[in-house]
Amino acid sequence: TCCYVSNKFNMLKNENILLYGLGYKSNPNLTPCAYRDAPFALCIDSTLENIVYAKYFNRMGNSAFACEVENGCLMLGLNLDTIGPCLAKLDSAGNILWCRSYMQGHGLFMDAVSNADGSIMVTGYTDTLAWGLGPYPSWFYTKLLLMKIDSSGVVIWSKGYDDVHPFHWSIKRPAIIHKTYDGNYMIGASKFASNGI
Repeated sequence: TCCYVSNKFNMLKNENILLYGLGYKSNPNLTPCAYRDAPFALCIDSTLENIVYAKYFNRMGNSAFACEVENGCLMLGLNLDTIGPCLAKLDSAGNILWCRSYMQGHGLFMDAVSNADGSIMVTGYTDTLAWGLGPYPSWFYTKLLLMKIDSSGVVIWSKGYDDVHPFHWSIKRPAIIHKTYDGNYMIGASKFASNGI
């Protein structure tokens, strides 16, 4: 059995709608009640009657964001159990043009915005070894991440923002990015004290 839960959607420039989120599928290797969650993307046309394409990524993880870029293409940000944060570029028919992994299994993509030149600004965290609200072990260290990635998936630059003791970035809370009216970017993220308060 399988079910799909969309927790995000984008209205595309051609008025199609992209829904994305998690697909829950029974795992025959576990108990009958066990499920694995895997990212999916579903594009429907503006009439809400026809499916343009549907993509299911057969790995545990989530769909973090989708950004429309040049020629009706999409950059889909994924966090997968095997390769960590990655980008998949899809054409207007949903064909995967390329898929690239970043940070080799560590880190977490959270949000992105697209630029006129086809590049995107991505935010997230540099490590994911500890989840939840803490307390974090003394050795755990993550940074708030900001990356600029071009239309072919190449990193133009990357920057990490340190936490300040006794506060830690809360990787269980979303990091968000918005483009400001003056062409700059604003990032929002949460911190909490090491004692969990």
